[in-house]
Amino acid sequence: MGPGQRWDEALAANKWYVLIVVLCVYWAATLLNLRGMKTSAGVTKWGTIIGTIVPGAILILLGLGYWAGGNPILLDMSWDKLVPDMSNFNNLVLAASIFLFYAGMEMSAVHVKDVNNPGRNYPLAILISAIITVLIFVLGTLAIGFIIPNSQINLVQSLLITYDSYFSFFGLGWMNWILALALAIGVLAQVTAWVGGPSKGLYQVGLVGNLPPVMQKRNKNNVQMGILFIQGGIVTLLSIMFVIMPSVQSAYQIISQLTIILYLIMYMLMFASGIYLRYREPNTPRTFRIPGGRTFGMWIVGGLGFLASLAAFLVSFIPPNQITVGSSTMYILLLVVGTFIFAGIPFIIHAMAKPSWKRPVDPEDAFEPFGWEKNNDSHSVATPSHSISHE
Repeated sequence: MGPGQRWDEALAANKWYVLIVVLCVYWAATLLNLRGMKTSAGVTKWGTIIGTIVPGAILILLGLGYWAGGNPILLDMSWDKLVPDMSNFNNLVLAASIFLFYAGMEMSAVHVKDVNNPGRNYPLAILISAIITVLIFVLGTLAIGFIIPNSQINLVQSLLITYDSYFSFFGLGWMNWILALALAIGVLAQVTAWVGGPSKGLYQVGLVGNLPPVMQKRNKNNVQMGILFIQGGIVTLLSIMFVIMPSVQSAYQIISQLTIILYLIMYMLMFASGIYLRYREPNTPRTFRIPGGRTFGMWIVGGLGFLASLAAFLVSFIPPNQITVGSSTMYILLLVVGTFIFAGIPFIIHAMAKPSWKRPVDPEDAFEPFGWEKNNDSHSVATPSHSISHE
């Protein structure tokens, strides 16, 4: 414990403590998912309310109350300080992290068939969601800056320190432990959703022969246990970064930055595929089409999305000067190597694919085939009541 450092701050900066907590939370989320969809969905639903929405609202209200009371604001609100210095590439790399705030929003597209008048209501829902997300993050960030000096803001401890500072100021110190417990529940809920959601989609694609048999295994609860255990092993190995990097902050930065880079690759492919499919398969029935047609609307939305993702992807490899990441060369090397490994794994698996990997699909697992599968008549089409369109 350093001079003037509280025990909880020292604990949060301890590499081995963070490693143990990360692994415990992740594997707890994995075990919850293995119990079935009902369990994981319940944890995600109530955990999000208790550990994300409620604490977020409390943080914003505390910040507004502090500001409205005429108390000293530690954040420089002058215009030249509010606008980032875009000429400094080291600032841009942290700006690229903003993409992670919206990560997962595209997953809602699978529910578009359940929306009334999707051509109008679905894009409206996405727009409202984006505005709410921006407001929560902007107001929450301002609340942190109001009471925490810039020199003390970091990626790991700032949120809890902010709550502690506000509760002490308003005489609500007894709420610290309650908020800490609520945030822990929220983290577990978010990890549970991230562990189960994408792996379920990966499992569905694997059923038609795109994944080896070991990744198609399910347990008695019809959960993709093969993928979950392999996924857990990879996360466990990556978590070693918390020990070998100079600090917990630097490990968090490089792991989150690698996640952002991989996500941006997916987004670039998604935007490019959207434009391509509107030309390649113009007559495919779609529940929702972007207004403006393929020659205007699709190019505007898809094109801007692709260019923004590409720009963020390129600056993501630049080491930030706000965080000590050790050797800049090693930082960039880790990101480049990690990107090549994880982006290359799907190509390796695809190249190794065998006809024996394909197995008969149960009606409950059936989904709409890809376009090339329709053309080759190599896959039986699911009934409309069970189909999910990829396009």
